[in-house]
Amino acid sequence: MDSLLRNASFANRDTKSILHQISIDWLITQMEIIGGVERFVLTVLPLLSDRGWKIRLITLTNDQEYSQRLKQQGIKVISLGARRKWDIRALIKLIRLWRVSPPIILHTHLYHAAILGRLAGWYCRIPIILCHQAGPELDRNRWRSELDSVTSKLVTRYLTSSQAVADILHQREGIPVDKITPIPNGVAIPTHPKNYTFSKTEPTINLITIGRLSPEKDQKTLIKSVMELTNRGIPFHLDILGEGKEKEALIQLAKSLNVEKFITFAGFQNHPNDWLEKADIFILPSKWEGISLALLEAMAMGLAVIATNTGGTGEVVHNGQNGLLVEPNNPIEITNAIEKLYKQPKYRQFLGYNGRKFIEENYSIEITVRKIEELYLSILNKKANTDYILSHH
Repeated sequence: MDSLLRNASFANRDTKSILHQISIDWLITQMEIIGGVERFVLTVLPLLSDRGWKIRLITLTNDQEYSQRLKQQGIKVISLGARRKWDIRALIKLIRLWRVSPPIILHTHLYHAAILGRLAGWYCRIPIILCHQAGPELDRNRWRSELDSVTSKLVTRYLTSSQAVADILHQREGIPVDKITPIPNGVAIPTHPKNYTFSKTEPTINLITIGRLSPEKDQKTLIKSVMELTNRGIPFHLDILGEGKEKEALIQLAKSLNVEKFITFAGFQNHPNDWLEKADIFILPSKWEGISLALLEAMAMGLAVIATNTGGTGEVVHNGQNGLLVEPNNPIEITNAIEKLYKQPKYRQFLGYNGRKFIEENYSIEITVRKIEELYLSILNKKANTDYILSHH
């Protein structure tokens, strides 16, 4: 079995039959909120399934739309019906489920699923437990860090979206470096990049940001920065895509600064590329990030980007080469960067071209799926009792 896996080729039919013996459960806290992690699951799970992996999704809380979408693609989805994230009944249901049908690999996403999953997985003797840490969670309290650290011995390997998140896990939770594997987020590359046109006049510049409306995404700083654009006489329109608890506060801020007529709160959009194609500049004003899927999608579209230099963003945006980096919580720096790109449309095109090329070469969804597969096989190959594991599941 070990040698077969080690020499596996995914184009080989026999390999697919082997993969169908390796049951994998992805466990996530919820799928109702479509942030970067949930979108990652929606995209990657069907691709892994298509490539032969026997895989199912378990959610702690119930949801309808997004689970149904996965079911239509042939993914088995189990919802545990937890009323809140820390629901002991969800832990009991997991144990009951895994006593009957335990996976060989458990792959968790988001904090609550990670903790409950590793506890239930350890109790049910699941041989491989992976914890996917997408963001740095700089607002994580001490209690959360200590709980993660204490239970980390139950985790086979941590996966992170960037080297920056890996470094934080090592420094804050004390996770050994050799127990962390960075696997970057990936996105589908649009067939046609943004079409740039140039005019002798300086028309309204179309700005866009995409993300959950929450404090760490810091759309407040972006709204303050566009207020300064009005003072400088720069015509603009800003589209804010996303939903979240900060929405009403952001609307009120825009009104108080007299810029509400220049801003559209478009809510969550299933097809953000349609909006990106019409934009001139994508802006990511976050206080902290792992690696933003929205940023990757904007760059893949060939759009010029401005992003705060935090978390893994600097691993993607190389200042002045494929985008512009600014410091977090600094509206004037964002305003200055917008003004620079407004006055230099050909520089916008230069950054957009380089950004798309960089994403194609380093952050395509195919690269992400391949790296996940390689990690699964590497860990399986290191298990001396792989045949025993298969025979007992």
